[in-house]
Amino acid sequence: LDGRVQNSSLTSQGDISKIPLNDVARIEIVRGGDYRSSALAATINFITSSGENDDYVRSQAERGSFGLESYSLGMATGKKIFFDAKESFTRGDFKFIDPRDSLQTRQNNFSHDLNLFGGISFPLRSVNFDLKGRYFRRNAGVPGPIFQLTPWANSKGHEMELYSTLQRRLGRGYGLH
Repeated sequence: LDGRVQNSSLTSQGDISKIPLNDVARIEIVRGGDYRSSALAATINFITSSGENDDYVRSQAERGSFGLESYSLGMATGKKIFFDAKESFTRGDFKFIDPRDSLQTRQNNFSHDLNLFGGISFPLRSVNFDLKGRYFRRNAGVPGPIFQLTPWANSKGHEMELYSTLQRRLGRGYGLH
């Protein structure tokens, strides 16, 4: 995200559900390994916008399978300030038909995610200074295999970061990060 590694130090896996896709300006893919980020085949960099859009307020509501619901709200004030908030959750247990054609209930299948992202941009003569922050919280059940239920297993995650970027404009269409 903006040139910083987002992979877990325990599993080396990245979770793009934590990235605020409403604020992604572009995606860069660099082929080949990168020693700094431990990448083997490629590095994917999500570059967030710096308040480059006009003023806006947007909201979104979604419903999906297994009781999934998601709500988001975003706003920006020209080239200065932007903010996005997203909350998604599942209602929990759901019914299904197992391979023996009997009706079962999938227990402990809840999840609740909260994702906040925002920033402020300070455009100066030849440079642009951005201060951005991100907060992510997850609380989810771990249902386990269908025939080996784990009704009390739970997974929790919490991340918070504050970072800055400085971009120097070298002329029309060129920049240096």
